[in-house]
Order: sequence, then structure tokens, then C-alpha cells
Amino acid sequence: MSMLNKASLFVLIILFIFTKINADLLCAYYGTDVCNEKCLQFKLIPGQCIGGDCLCMI
Repeated sequence: MSMLNKASLFVLIILFIFTKINADLLCAYYGTDVCNEKCLQFKLIPGQCIGGDCLCMI
């Protein structure tokens, strides 16, 4: 794998973790509607709150 591919993969993983942390907080405080809006901001299919986690479908 080239360095560029490794770098972009690393960035995607960081973004995913960051998004998940933000989404978890959103779910805990605001519920599914805000979770769905956040998913749409990232061009993901609206998700759902499961056990406090906001899950967006890719």
C-alpha cells in the first residue's frame, strides 16, 4: 500500500472515531432526530440510536 493510501485510511479512521464520539453525545442528550441530522451532514444514510450510540449507515 502506498503512503498516500495509508494516510487517507488513517484520516478516515480518525474521522470515524471523532464522528462516533460526537454522535454518542448527541444521542445521549438529543435523541434520534439530531443523530439523523448529523448523519446527513456527513452524507451518510440517517441512522438510529442504539443504547446511546448514534449509528449512521454508510
